[in-house]
Amino acid sequence: PSVCTDSDGIDYYSVGTVKISGNSTVFTDYCIGLHLIEYSCSAQGSLVTTNYGCHNGCLNSQCLTQEVTKKCSDSDNNTANSYNVGGLNRLEIYEKATNKYLMSPVINQDFCVDGTWLNESICGQNNWALTTLYACPYGCQQNACLVGPGNVSQPTCTDSDGGVNYNVKGSLKAANTAVEKIDFCIDTRSIGEYYCENNYNGTWLRYDCPNGCENGACKAAPAPVLTCTDTDGGFNFDVLGTTTDASGNYTDTCVLNANGTYSSNEYYCNGNIAISTGVKCGFGCQNGLCIPGNCTDSDNGNYYVKGTKLSTRSVDTDACYGNYLYEYSCDPPYGNSYQCPNGCQDGACKAAQSNSTIS
Repeated sequence: PSVCTDSDGIDYYSVGTVKISGNSTVFTDYCIGLHLIEYSCSAQGSLVTTNYGCHNGCLNSQCLTQEVTKKCSDSDNNTANSYNVGGLNRLEIYEKATNKYLMSPVINQDFCVDGTWLNESICGQNNWALTTLYACPYGCQQNACLVGPGNVSQPTCTDSDGGVNYNVKGSLKAANTAVEKIDFCIDTRSIGEYYCENNYNGTWLRYDCPNGCENGACKAAPAPVLTCTDTDGGFNFDVLGTTTDASGNYTDTCVLNANGTYSSNEYYCNGNIAISTGVKCGFGCQNGLCIPGNCTDSDNGNYYVKGTKLSTRSVDTDACYGNYLYEYSCDPPYGNSYQCPNGCQDGACKAAQSNSTIS
């Protein structure tokens, strides 16, 4: 059966993802207007989709936890040719009780779909930013409907970093700016980002960079420091330990083998990566460690009997290699190789054939 995991466990107020074994798709919660599409797992391990109406609205793939005031503006809204001008929709969110600015503006840009449809961003009911799909009579180019067959007005606003791009220092040229505008750092944390609000005019917004601002762009997140630690000191089958690397925590564990025997799986560090090695436990496994016991050999070192040696961390059965037998034993502790005079078969030397005849 498939295994289904849900990162937020049906929580409408956090962003969650669902993964199903055997399926490479990651299902992430998302907003549709005031509603949240929440993914979760059924008791049988299948994907469940719930359309939930958020009381305070939905933003960034989660329901808002508090009542808010919204300010929505659309650069091409309420104009006769709004579909013929590539516009931007800007949504600002404030905490209603304190009028505190909760987050940087959410920017949605009009865009073409398949050269025929226009995905038009608008300010909808209760000042929420919404989108509508409009069929352009003459086709769609450069984020706007054509005004006639093959006719589209050339944009006079250009942004070298492609729009609202906090991670690249860009420059803007627009009809409403006398000089070229370049993205800049307001302070060590915030960026002033220029962008085209439609095909003609430019504007800018302030954004707080998570890792600080430098040279007109948000600084990239520092690369994670890769380390690996092991609480039992490394390759140690005598002490229960937990090994931790960048991918998670791994504790030494007991493993039931297909033949009914047990192994101890020992985790340890190989550089900065956690890896594991298993050993067979002769007397069983408990709490991640082989149960200790005295060595036994079922054939007491007899080359002509197939035997099995059991010790704390080994289960070894006599085996043939051509005419040679490897006989496992407790003394010597590992065993020895013996050349069988009459050949070797199924883990034991073959007995000498009798030369007696019937008279």
